[in-house]
Order: sequence, then C-alpha cells, then structure tokens
Amino acid sequence: MRPGQGGRNVISILLPLPGILAAMDGMDTPDHPRVAALADEARATLGYIDYPRRSWTRPVVAPDGSEAADVLVAGAGINGLAVAFLLAREKVARVRVVDAAEEGHEGPWLGFARMRWLRTPKELVGPDLGVAPLSFPTWYAARFGTAAWDALVRAPNGVWMDYLRWFRETAGITVENGTRLVAIAEAGEGLFACTLAGPGGEERCFARRIVLATGVLGAGGPAMPAEIAALPGHLRAHSSDMIDVAALAGKRVAVIGAGASAFDNAAVALERGAASVTLIARRASIEQPNVKQAMEFAGFLRHYGELSDAQRFRLHRVLARFAVPPPPDSVARCTDHGARFRVLTASPLRAARVEGGAVALDTPQGTIAADFVIAATGFAVRMGGRPELAAFADRIALWADRFPPAGADATLGAMPYLDAGFAYTARDAADAPMLARLHDVGIAAVPSVGPVCVGLNGMKFGPDRVVRAITRSLFLEEAEAHVAAVEAFADTAAPAGNDPTVI
Repeated sequence: MRPGQGGRNVISILLPLPGILAAMDGMDTPDHPRVAALADEARATLGYIDYPRRSWTRPVVAPDGSEAADVLVAGAGINGLAVAFLLAREKVARVRVVDAAEEGHEGPWLGFARMRWLRTPKELVGPDLGVAPLSFPTWYAARFGTAAWDALVRAPNGVWMDYLRWFRETAGITVENGTRLVAIAEAGEGLFACTLAGPGGEERCFARRIVLATGVLGAGGPAMPAEIAALPGHLRAHSSDMIDVAALAGKRVAVIGAGASAFDNAAVALERGAASVTLIARRASIEQPNVKQAMEFAGFLRHYGELSDAQRFRLHRVLARFAVPPPPDSVARCTDHGARFRVLTASPLRAARVEGGAVALDTPQGTIAADFVIAATGFAVRMGGRPELAAFADRIALWADRFPPAGADATLGAMPYLDAGFAYTARDAADAPMLARLHDVGIAAVPSVGPVCVGLNGMKFGPDRVVRAITRSLFLEEAEAHVAAVEAFADTAAPAGNDPTVI
C-alpha cells in the first residue's frame, strides 16, 4: 500500500515474494559492466533519435509567481513512466512526476501483487516504448546472460522492479517519491492548482495539464462485498491490503473471488502454512474463455476509442460476461497443496457473520467457517471516491450521461466517458475546456479507450495517444505565439549559410 492511503485496512507490511530466489537459481551471475555498457548504448540511441532537440513549450507564470509545470504526472508505475518518457522525447520542457510510494516500490509488484512473476509474455514492449537498448529483454540478457533470457518464461516480480529502477535512471526520469497529489483546483488562465503532500509537508504548485496514472487503486479504491466489509478488521482484508500472511499459519482461510488474484492470495496463504483455504466463487466454472485474446491486434488496441458508443457498449457487455481466467500456474500453485485447498463454484456469498471468534460465510453450498477472509473482489471506479478530484467529480461526464443504455449497467454507467486522448469530458459544455486538460490513464479509462492502460499489453498504444493529445493541445494553445516567433525570426535572421541543421 502506498504511504498515506487513508481509510484502508493496513494489517501488516510483511509481503513475501515466494519463488523469486528459486526462479533466479541457475542464472548467470549479474554482470554489471554489461549493464553499464547497455546504459551507455541506450543513451547513445536516445541521442540518435533526439531530433529536433529544442524544447518548445513556453514558460507560464503561475499566480504565485512560480513557473507552472507543463504536465504533472501523478504516479510512476509503468504508465506514468512511459508517459513521462515520451513527453521528454517530445521536448515538453517542464514535466513533473510524483509518486506516493518510496523509491523502488512504485506500482504493485513489491506490494500487493502476490503472483510469483508477471502474467504477461516476457517479450512485450514496456515503458521503453520500443527503444530496444532500454527494453526489458535487452537489460535482462545484459545482466544475467543470453542463456538465462532464453530459459526465462516470465519476469519475476522483484527482477521486473529492478529493471524499472534501471530504466528510470537510464532514461533520466526524475520522480519525486513519497509525494501524493491530494487535491486539484482551478486556478484560472488554463492552470490547475495542485496540492501535493510530501516528505516536507504540503506544497501548492501549478500545472497546465495533469495525467492521473495512479493504478488500479487510484480509480476509487478496492471493491469489497458489504457483508465482508462489515466484519471486524482483524478478521478480513482486501487482496490489495498488506497482509501478514505468516500470521495465517494454522488458520482456516476463505478467499472470495475466482480470478488470478484470488488464486495468488490463496497460494500465499497455503505456502505460509494455512490449515486450509477455501476459494468461494460466484461463477459456475473457474475455466473461462479469455475473450480479450480476440481483441489483441493493432487495430483494436490503437483504435478502440474511435468505435461508436454502441459498439463499445456491446464489447463491455461481452467482456463483463467472462472474467479473465486465472493462469494455469496460479491454479497449480494452489492445487499442489492437495486437500488443504478446495474451490466452491456457483456459490455467491449470501451472508457473513462472526460466530465464536471466527467468521461464518453462508453460501448455496452451506456455511463455511473461516478464521480469516480475503476479498479478492477487484477494484471500484468511484469518481466521488477520489480525493484529488473532489472539486470536479460531479462535473465529469459518465457513460450513463453520454449513452443512456449504459445507465442500466451499474458498473459501466459509473465510469467516466473519456475522449480519444484519455481526457475527461464534461456534463456541462462550459466545463469542457478545463476537463480536457485532465487525463486519466487507469482502469476507469478502459470502456472509453480499450485495454491499453492496465498492463504491458497496451504500452505500444496507450501512452502514445495520451502524449499526442497533450502535445497537440499545448501547441495549439500557444500557436499564435509560435507563428509570431517565426515571423519575427524571418524579419531579423541572418542568411543560413552552411548551417547543417537547415531543413
């Protein structure tokens, strides 16, 4: 959990990463001179593609006399890093990146992500955005050797985080860690006033554009069945909480849910000595078709946001029918424990109560007794539950506002209706110019722009769309000044002569 995540149940910050050392066993000894040489190669490559090199956004003086940021990026996970990296390559001059986590713990990988390794293929483009010397495959081979890369199936969580640290340093991305965006307000003259809470206390700064890349927790927090939320805090947790899994040894654990996270949490409890784990699922079968596979081609991933509302609504309804199935290795990680693990399908939770110091969970298949309950029930999108958006939540257009049939779908109807550049749209046309400067790169964006902002699958497509929208709007906002500058230059410039930069 990121520091200062108020109102959530923090049980303990004790998260093992089982399997990491085993996954590393037999790999080549890290060869840091190779990694240093790779960093030099990466910087040389960035220099090669760094044309034109001139920063072009014009400084804007804020009401307090400070210089406003062109873009404030809140969140330094893979989406935040990718957006910041591309903004730098596009020569946007003043980009500020903040993250509430301590350095090296951005994103879920050393937090509540309890899988042993990433679920995506090892070759997918990451925040490097196709700059090969900055990519995970190239870094991994440099650090551990090509034989280790060939043998690798998926990246262990800890190794992936090591890579992200190296990427951030090599790409020159400065992140202000331990700093949370807590409030946004209008400041006039095309600016937002932003309140940041950091190591030195609260700070007020100004930004022309804001990118919210705060991950699955940033959309409104964890979703937990009301019956579980009503239980005493020492008897239950959400899968995104920091759980003292060692304390589950010898206990009966119930996990609510049937996705990958449910199985990963069940597996960790079993590996730490839980007496038994019962996974309780609403769905009739754990096995599900992975419908998203049918959408994994460039046309869908790049142009999903340009489909009609009716087409996107149909796709949402299809995807809602089939949850993403858990990976086979996550299932095997549980079933390997034999009779200590069982699954109840077609068992929606009917009630939960405390009996004799334990929890009784009523299901169609009887009452399950548990000493501890983990709700692996996903994350909510609640615009009113996002403190930083308190001033705007009721002004942001939702799917229910823009496409009436979506109002009958409680989930989709509450999602923000974004434009093709991931920016909010407005209920009232008077708010449109202001909300168009706020970009949401997270799970709340999926119905509008497609699955290009919730994992590595969309790295080639999502950040590029966001940055193109931002640079376009910044340039057009300043267009008159840029045109006038060209005219003034033409009136005063000396002959170009042999200037090699002349086009």
